[in-house]
Amino acid sequence: MQRDPVSSTQVKSVGYNRKDKILEIEYLNGGNVVRYYSVPPSKYDKLMAADSIGGFVSDKIKGAHRFREVTA
Repeated sequence: MQRDPVSSTQVKSVGYNRKDKILEIEYLNGGNVVRYYSVPPSKYDKLMAADSIGGFVSDKIKGAHRFREVTA
């Protein structure tokens, strides 16, 4: 999945597959890439518009969606 760089102190890049509702996040700390499943397009849009991408991920994505680490 293609990811685009973002301005964040916690997140390096973000990718999204609207058809499959998969959000992919590359974290700055350690470079881990995690896929979050069943993320609605509206939540992705709010993530990308958030003042704090890392804060949004912590508050609205982690713990709310099934996930799988795809690289370390």
